[in-house]
Amino acid sequence: MLTREMEEILSASKRSGWVLEPQAKRLFSLAGIDVPRYVWARRIEDAIPFAEEIGYPVVAKIVSPEVVHKSEHNGVAIGIKDGKELRETFKRFSQLGGFN
Repeated sequence: MLTREMEEILSASKRSGWVLEPQAKRLFSLAGIDVPRYVWARRIEDAIPFAEEIGYPVVAKIVSPEVVHKSEHNGVAIGIKDGKELRETFKRFSQLGGFN
């Protein structure tokens, strides 16, 4: 059974034609499926405190309706070891199309 929040996520995704990864993780979570801890950071000021909380190294992925296949656009970074590297990654991602 879909909850109201699930229906809202699915309805909003109709504009782009797919559910973005953070929204998909939220759907899974609402359905009772375990997902890794994550934050949808639209600003570096949100990303760094979360990375420090969970501990480095971290993974970063671009969230964009224009970038469906992240690896084709170099939109995935693994093994980010500190805030400086995370800041550089965030800056690079922000230059890709449709950054959210």
